[in-house]
Amino acid sequence: MLFAAFRSVDAQDYFDLTFGFEYEDFGRISLLVRNIADEEPPILGNNTGSTSFNFGNTFPSLFDTMGRTYSVNLKFTF
Repeated sequence: MLFAAFRSVDAQDYFDLTFGFEYEDFGRISLLVRNIADEEPPILGNNTGSTSFNFGNTFPSLFDTMGRTYSVNLKFTF
């Protein structure tokens, strides 16, 4: 049974920013910022359903639960 307040969840928009630079023919560096606005997922409560699809107050398969994250990728070709 779902509570009436949790029958629908507002949509969330997440924006990512990627910057890449190639060095000649053998190197590439990429910088990635995910969720640049640090948008918080909607809080749904622990009673909206079983933990098979509701884990930690959110739906982690649908919403970003980590907040803003950064990554750097280096790629070399020989």
